[in-house]
Amino acid sequence: MQLAVEANRRFLSTAAPRAAADWDSLLAYQVDLAFPQELKFLVSLKAWRNATCVLDAGCGNGYYMSRLHEFFPEKRYFGVDISEELVAISARRHPDIAVTLADFTQYAPDRRFDLIVMRFLVQHLKDFGAILQAADRLLTPTGRLLIIESDLAASGHHPDLPELTEMLRTFAQVSGEQGAIKPRL
Repeated sequence: MQLAVEANRRFLSTAAPRAAADWDSLLAYQVDLAFPQELKFLVSLKAWRNATCVLDAGCGNGYYMSRLHEFFPEKRYFGVDISEELVAISARRHPDIAVTLADFTQYAPDRRFDLIVMRFLVQHLKDFGAILQAADRLLTPTGRLLIIESDLAASGHHPDLPELTEMLRTFAQVSGEQGAIKPRL
């Protein structure tokens, strides 16, 4: 288990300049790939339509929030992430979106949120109870938590993206051999 946690920590690190640039590109690619489907899903949710103050937990480079802002400029967007490098990228590119460098479970803003979005984040965290407690503390009384995670076994994509296909195949292979790349919740 400790080996899996350490491998996950190194994999997610953005400390090296090249790693931050790679994660920045990967996150943008990920948003561009999934955003049209997520947008359709979001507009179908009453919690999304009613939300005016949205927190993106694990916001990375802020690109997802910037895309949401394009379609829903009436909402206020906030982000929190533990990567100093990605928070700096977000602040530089999206100065109209408030992003804070902090661990979500210890984040203590001066406001509460109508909706907290955790997009492809929970898979990297180990204490789901702490996540739920933090969300409860940060949400308004009628606020909602939206967790978006991928199901690699059910995933497909069109057009064919050979690099993504290979990445998913490798992930499945390593997960099968080691039980998981991430700590189990």
